[in-house]
Amino acid sequence: MILPTHQRLRIAGHALLVVTVALSLMQNLVLNPLAAVPGHSLGQIQAEVAAAGQSLDTGLVIAAAVVYLGLATALLVRTRSAVLAAVLLAGVAPLHWFSSFGPGIALADTYGISGAPQAPWGWLVMALALAGGGVLLAMASRPRAPRFASPQHRRV
Repeated sequence: MILPTHQRLRIAGHALLVVTVALSLMQNLVLNPLAAVPGHSLGQIQAEVAAAGQSLDTGLVIAAAVVYLGLATALLVRTRSAVLAAVLLAGVAPLHWFSSFGPGIALADTYGISGAPQAPWGWLVMALALAGGGVLLAMASRPRAPRFASPQHRRV
């Protein structure tokens, strides 16, 4: 069975949302710390950050992602809207920024480096969120036939 376009867009948007949030988690909790402190393992970095009285805010970063995905999934299941999927996908950009702030500051304070992202994958998260949201919005906003139009009056 072939799904209607709006359902395929909603499913694609939700899948891209999950992948983008997962990449954001990996960037903030694994890839960026490893890029910021070359030659150290993630365990060493976490230990040194803790010894300096800082925290990578792992629990907060994971909680923010889980809450965002949970609310997004609930909204998408309830409304079944491709446009909402696009809006939620674009919303990953501020979620990523919020989630990267604490770990970046902890790394900066511990190692005396810039708190800016060191690994390039954060830009991919932002690009996926914004481009994916834009593409889904453009596709979902194209004109459709009226809902109750007779079959002879529908545009093909």
